[in-house]
Amino acid sequence: MKSRILIIDDDENFVRKLKDAFESKYSVEYAFSVNEFYEKFKPYYFDLILLDIRLPRDKEGLDILKFIKEENPLVPVIMVTAYPDVDSAISAIKIGARDYIQKEKVDIPSLVKMVDSVISETGKEKRVKDLEKMLTYFSEPLEIVGKSDAIKEIKEKIKIAAEDGEITVLIRGETGVGKELVARNIHAQGVRKKGPFIAYLIAGAHKETMDSELFGHERGAFTGATEKRKGLLEEAHGGILFLDEIGDLPEEIQIKLLRVMETKSFRRLGGNMEIVVDVQFIAATHKNLEELIKKDIFRKDLYYRLKAFEIYIPPLRERKEDIPVLVEYFLNLFRKRKGIEIEGVTKEAMDLLVSYNWPGNVRELKNVIENSIILAKAKGIKLITPDVISVKGPELKVQSAELRAQTSSGNIRHSPLTVEIEEVNEEMNFEKVTAVAELEFVRKGIEKYGKKREVLAQKLGYSNRFTFIRRIRRIFKKFPELKKEFPEIAKVFKI
Repeated sequence: MKSRILIIDDDENFVRKLKDAFESKYSVEYAFSVNEFYEKFKPYYFDLILLDIRLPRDKEGLDILKFIKEENPLVPVIMVTAYPDVDSAISAIKIGARDYIQKEKVDIPSLVKMVDSVISETGKEKRVKDLEKMLTYFSEPLEIVGKSDAIKEIKEKIKIAAEDGEITVLIRGETGVGKELVARNIHAQGVRKKGPFIAYLIAGAHKETMDSELFGHERGAFTGATEKRKGLLEEAHGGILFLDEIGDLPEEIQIKLLRVMETKSFRRLGGNMEIVVDVQFIAATHKNLEELIKKDIFRKDLYYRLKAFEIYIPPLRERKEDIPVLVEYFLNLFRKRKGIEIEGVTKEAMDLLVSYNWPGNVRELKNVIENSIILAKAKGIKLITPDVISVKGPELKVQSAELRAQTSSGNIRHSPLTVEIEEVNEEMNFEKVTAVAELEFVRKGIEKYGKKREVLAQKLGYSNRFTFIRRIRRIFKKFPELKKEFPEIAKVFKI
């Protein structure tokens, strides 16, 4: 289970030298051109990247560096060049490069030590980020909102699982229904509330590292294992381990996990000592496990172990009576967070929200309400009306006096003063209209409060500066053409 290094350089002799130096300790891949890079690069796959700043064209490496940092800000990148250039070095460091070295001055053994050190430091940084995520995780409200019979039953089952503290729980339901929220409530209400709550998203995790992440490893267990590491099972001792998207768990890990569930013990990778843990397991999935069993993808014995206590969360479209309650809850939540005065929702707007099918379930509803509040503030209105809601209902047409959008051949042209959407079946149109409204809102904020992002975030009602920056950058990433229309914002956010 070696750490992975990607070398991007058009100098084949130099690449060969680096490969020879690194391949005994690391898994090394390389690309000699930009096209090869895009074929090989995967976000969150490589542990370190060595990147030539020039490649076939001058400073082309800086464009690749920007791309890498957008896809995975945590991966360390060391820039390499045969032609020293102070301006390029400064640009690279500003974009996020970890270091900048010259080929003619490279001492291979020293470079190997540098790479060893950077990979080790990055691992520690990732653990800190994970802890920060967990703090954010627990800062979110835990309330389960709704008045349907389904919600009442879910609350009763949460109480049973929480008070038991031992039973394995399987939470099922579509994406966005709130499976994580149910798991967190089992922890918060139960006998294990003083213990840790460790969440692990299986979907998208690397099979090669999953074993080590869950079970840990001993020093020297594999190349690159320079120190002992506790896995998530040990971190969850005395509390709950929440395994999200259990249907994506590889079969070899399924076997090991089943044994832990049955014996409460395991061994770290490379270890001989049996480690006993006291953990309650909660798993969640949106997949049909029964179908996965028929296809020999999911083990039947693990399935029966998980199915001992099952909680099913119906999709929002099957419990329409919960929608008005959720709408009011999210309005109150974002009113407080953003400091925006919104009095409520018009009858027409509520009818639209109730009639919509909500394929993204509660998560989608939450995002729509947040966007609607931002649009309403940009328009200077105190009520949520249909024209600030970015979902489509039967025969819905959206018109707004604040912004005007016109669709032509699938493209949107807009002015910052008015909006009129004739074709609402194009979901991207709604997303773009919402994005334009938010950028216009920010532009007015810059005019009024200045260019300091921290001040803007506070004055405009964003929860914090980091959320504000991430949100605006995401808009420009999705709609890069908006940079031309809002150049002052792009400059403030260094885009």
